[in-house]
Amino acid sequence: MWIDDEGIVRFVATGDRSTAETASENLAHMRDLSGAGPAHILFNVRRWPPAHPSFWRQFVGALESICAAGAVIVGNEDADRLGAFPALISTMIVPFLVTSDEEVALAFLRQHLPA
Repeated sequence: MWIDDEGIVRFVATGDRSTAETASENLAHMRDLSGAGPAHILFNVRRWPPAHPSFWRQFVGALESICAAGAVIVGNEDADRLGAFPALISTMIVPFLVTSDEEVALAFLRQHLPA
């Protein structure tokens, strides 16, 4: 996980499990990187293992406090598995996009960066 030159946090999933514990670790690292406020986050989850329900509770519960806008890069086969989740996040919490194209994801996040 790192911040690029544009101020976008880059998160690349590489683990073999997604639990409440791994969510806590990743959220703490994101907060350390971004400072006090929410960040623009590019989640590359092409190699993300299935997440335990405890992961989702932790992640969604913290999303608004860590994320000003989020874009998720998934493999083509994974986009359908997410169902309505991305649209719900985008409507109810923060601007949020799921795509298989990294350039589309970055363009989306750039639209939400402060001027």
